[in-house]
Amino acid sequence: MANIQERRDKSGRLISYSIRVHRGRGADGKQLKPYTATFEVKPTWTEKSARKKAEAFAATFEKECREGVASDSRQTFQTYCEYVLELKEARRTKHSTVVRYRQLAERIYPAIGHIKLKDLRADHLNSLYTALGKEGAGKGTSKAVAKLDLAALVKEKGLTRAKIAQEGGYLSAACTPP
Repeated sequence: MANIQERRDKSGRLISYSIRVHRGRGADGKQLKPYTATFEVKPTWTEKSARKKAEAFAATFEKECREGVASDSRQTFQTYCEYVLELKEARRTKHSTVVRYRQLAERIYPAIGHIKLKDLRADHLNSLYTALGKEGAGKGTSKAVAKLDLAALVKEKGLTRAKIAQEGGYLSAACTPP
């Protein structure tokens, strides 16, 4: 059964109801934080009708909690993303996939990691997509670059493809580009 408590302002007027649903105990035996919700009371409602509406809301909220539909409204995108990545690791998703997801998450967290899931809207995602699509948004360069200029070195030493292939023990046809 859900626990319903009245919330009143300084003048004693009923403003809302606090609803708490017990979650049970964790694997370590400690009590888990209860699911919580707030039911706002409209000023035009009588106290009796507000109480009935709050009880109806509490019943549906409790049902959602029992079915696993209700979520923690304080959870941010970053904490949820970390939770999902941990699940992927536990389910033995390829290590390289998880590593890549974590690299991508490092670029996403500064933009939307701090936003609560309940407050995350399409415009937040659209601004993230726009920012990621801009020039220079990538972290570092995506292409491998040689430390020295090989073409200049080959020219300086007077080497040819055939000579390089012969010294390397390859056919000269293997060194010609397609």
